[in-house]
Amino acid sequence: MVAPKPGKPGACVDSRGRTRIKMEERGRIDSWFIGFAPVENPKIAWAVVVEGGGYGARTSAPIAGNLRVKAKSLGLLSEETAHPKATPARENAKARR
Repeated sequence: MVAPKPGKPGACVDSRGRTRIKMEERGRIDSWFIGFAPVENPKIAWAVVVEGGGYGARTSAPIAGNLRVKAKSLGLLSEETAHPKATPARENAKARR
């Protein structure tokens, strides 16, 4: 392999003698977020994937939040199902704060 300049592809010869271009391999972090609503009786589900978008909280979670808001505005989620009811687990979590 010919040593490439930083950020440039390098040339290499494969097993058949053909010259190929090899790009620098870097680990890519895809951002993904899945969800459904309402919690008690799901009516809609979604999956958001952003290739190379970093971590979910930064890129795909805000998109998923916008999807939920749009679903509510289209009438797919009613007002009563838009906010989950209190459950024993949520009550305990609030008490611990």
